[in-house]
Amino acid sequence: MNLDEHQPISFQNILLIVAMLVGLASLSFWIINLMGDSQPTDGIDNPSISTTTEVVSSSTPRAVLYKVTYKTLKESNENSTIEIRYPFLSGDDGVLEIINSEINKYIKKASQQFKESSSPVDVKVGLSKSSLSIDVTEAITQGYISHSNTNTISIPFTVYEYMSGAAHPNSALIVLNYNLSTGEEITINEIFPASSSYLSTLSQKSRTSLSTYSVDGNKIDLDKSMLLAGTEPKKENFSNFQLDGNQLIIIFNPYQVAPYAVGVVKVGISI
Repeated sequence: MNLDEHQPISFQNILLIVAMLVGLASLSFWIINLMGDSQPTDGIDNPSISTTTEVVSSSTPRAVLYKVTYKTLKESNENSTIEIRYPFLSGDDGVLEIINSEINKYIKKASQQFKESSSPVDVKVGLSKSSLSIDVTEAITQGYISHSNTNTISIPFTVYEYMSGAAHPNSALIVLNYNLSTGEEITINEIFPASSSYLSTLSQKSRTSLSTYSVDGNKIDLDKSMLLAGTEPKKENFSNFQLDGNQLIIIFNPYQVAPYAVGVVKVGISI
C-alpha cells in the first residue's frame, strides 16, 4: 500500500470516533465528581461558604456598615453529626476581625463540649446519632448604650442539641454581644450605670411582662414557681440578652421561666 495515498473514512468510523469522544468526556466528568465527593469533611478552619448578604443597621447613632458572609462546617462520624452555620463579618472597621476571632472561639468551644458529652451509639437498639446544630436564624442587630456612648453588635445563635437515647433535643437561643469599638464581649452589668440597681429593675420588669405572656395573641399561664425562680435578681438570670437600638431583649431559654414546650421566652425593655 502506498503510504502517500489517503484512505477514505467511512461513515461507520466517524460514528465510532464520536462515540469514543463522548465516552471520554463522560468518564472525565465522573472522575471529577468522584474526586469532589472524596474531599475531607469541612472543619472550623476550612468551612464551606454557603451564602452572602449585606447587612446595615440604621437604628443606632453610629451604625457600622459591614458585610456578613455565612460559613458552614459539617462533621460526621459513626456516633454523631455536627452542622454549624456562622457569620464572618467584613468591612472597613478593623474591630470586625476581633469579633470574628471571638465567634470562632465560641464555635470551637461548643463543638468540643458536644464531642466530649456525646457517647457511642448502640445501633442494636436502634438509637439515633447524637447531633449538634448551630445556626443564625434571627437577625443580627446593632445597639447603643447611652450612658457609656457604646455601639454594640448582637449575634443570635439558635442551638439544637440531641444526645443519643434522649426523649427530645434541647434547644436554646444564645446571643453573643460585642463592643463595636473594642471587639470585647459585653456583659449585662455594662449596659447600666455602676450605681444602678439594675438586677432588681430587670427582675421586676420581667415578672410584670411575663404575668401577661402570650404567643400569637393566645395568653399562656406560666408556672409561677419557675417564673419567680428564673427572674430572681441574679446576674446569671439575665446574662443572655440581645441589644437592638435602645431596646434590651432578655432571653429566657426553656426550663428557666417555663417548660420546654413553651420554647424561648423574650422580654423587651427600653434602656
